[in-house]
Amino acid sequence: MNSISIYIPLGGAQDSLVNFSNNLIEGNAYAFYFLGQSAATNLALPQITGNVMMNQGDQGIYLNNSSQALIKDNVITTNTTNTVFVGMTLGAVVGTSEISNNRITSTGMGGSGIKILSSVCTSGNEMLVKNNFISELGSTGTSYGVYLSGSEYINIYNNTVNVATNGNLSTCLHVEGNSANEVKVVNNIL
Repeated sequence: MNSISIYIPLGGAQDSLVNFSNNLIEGNAYAFYFLGQSAATNLALPQITGNVMMNQGDQGIYLNNSSQALIKDNVITTNTTNTVFVGMTLGAVVGTSEISNNRITSTGMGGSGIKILSSVCTSGNEMLVKNNFISELGSTGTSYGVYLSGSEYINIYNNTVNVATNGNLSTCLHVEGNSANEVKVVNNIL
């Protein structure tokens, strides 16, 4: 599986405010794959809302070099045998981004629900991860519900995360790198 359903390569100012809502996307390696040009020339204000993504092989949503993203009310389900499947990855996403009310379910071999990498937000412009439901039910692979690495000013509120695998080091919330700086974890069920 090397295909991508919806792809924005090297997005910049001309690509801001892209909105994908209420779509059904089945199969392929990725449902959404959005790449901003760089941290300075990023893809601004992308919105991915109300979509259903089924049985992608690698990731439901991959978003890199972006600002003020809204990822809300999506359903991502897979039964892939890929041991590193990720529901959504947010890499170098900054500003008042919101990831909320998403349902991510994997019954494959392991992986991650939400991965946030190198997303250094600021006070007053925090990323909000709230009211998501994540269920990682891989049989043998290592699984992470929410995975943070090198990210700051992330608020994780009111999420329900269930990780039930036989994999080593599987966790509901995994924090590494500088991610302990200004990360708030409040009222979650882990």
